[in-house]
Amino acid sequence: MLIYKGLGKHTSTIDWCELNYSVTPYVAEFVNTLTNLPTVLLGLYGAWVAYNGGLKNRYLACYLGLSLIGLGSFGFHMSLRWEWQLMDELPMIYVVSYAAYLSLDTLPSFKPRFGLWGPLSMLAWDFFVTFSYIYLPNPIYHEIAFASILFTTLFRSVSLIRRLPSDHHTRPFVTRTMLVGSAVFALGFGVWNVDNIFCVQLRKIRGYMGVYGFLLEAVGVLRWTDVALA
Repeated sequence: MLIYKGLGKHTSTIDWCELNYSVTPYVAEFVNTLTNLPTVLLGLYGAWVAYNGGLKNRYLACYLGLSLIGLGSFGFHMSLRWEWQLMDELPMIYVVSYAAYLSLDTLPSFKPRFGLWGPLSMLAWDFFVTFSYIYLPNPIYHEIAFASILFTTLFRSVSLIRRLPSDHHTRPFVTRTMLVGSAVFALGFGVWNVDNIFCVQLRKIRGYMGVYGFLLEAVGVLRWTDVALA
């Protein structure tokens, strides 16, 4: 077991394919750690756009949640500690469930549909996933919990887009952004799984593949920025 000088032994349930401490003895996964910085900055940028656009604070909070995920992931990949793994994975559940709540509960007038039952249901789900995941620290369980609320949000968003009049001026842009964002996310998820499954083989050619990973990240950031400006 490798030792991280600042935080002790690795205690996370996941150790990614990137070679540990290949750049500095103080950062376990150097590239994975740095690639979280755009997520932090993009969340702050989205919050700034939402604030200047006069949107309600509940939408601003969703963007700040994206920055929180980036910070947690930064600490996780830097240390490979269980507590930082939770700071990465649990905010993913919280932020996406919050986004699902916003999409399901908000009426066209931006008024809540279910009153107090909406946030209470969201909090009950978050508490359930939190304590069950701590008791059952299986990454597959986390993926299933995350995917369930992610697809709930996706299907609800598609439903809302379909309700827009065909001649509405925002419909083409919102539809295009949704399709491109979904495709980039699916591609990233596929690359992530290939990286995990074929780790040994990929390490032999990683130096040639790195540039493509950065290009995909750049495309993803561009699409996220479009969403922030929608």
